[in-house]
Amino acid sequence: MNTADFLRNSLTSHFELGTQLSKFSMFVALTRTIGTEGTAGSEVTAGTGSYSRISWNQDSSTAPFVENSGTTLRNNGDIDFVSSGADWGVILGVEVFDALVSGNRLFFTSASTKTVTDGDTYRVPASQLSIGFH
Repeated sequence: MNTADFLRNSLTSHFELGTQLSKFSMFVALTRTIGTEGTAGSEVTAGTGSYSRISWNQDSSTAPFVENSGTTLRNNGDIDFVSSGADWGVILGVEVFDALVSGNRLFFTSASTKTVTDGDTYRVPASQLSIGFH
């Protein structure tokens, strides 16, 4: 996954200015456009059917991280977005935020393209999300 400006700026402030960093909660979001470093993708609107972000934390049973060589974190389980209950449109990207609603965007990437219609689900397969600091 690519690092968004907020996280990059937070890390820079930490190393250059000694600004304290806190542990981030992480929530996976689906987008209908692919974001860039400075601009978030167009997220599926919260409340559209049953859409909401999914918790993705080390202490979460939803999809806990697996450490790989001490430098990469991956989801070791599928991340399943609940049946839509409404059309979500074409999913093109996945982003990670530090809050269930609003919040700061931490990471972004393209995703397996899928048109999600009423009654559908969207799955991010195990090991598909990979965050690495090399």
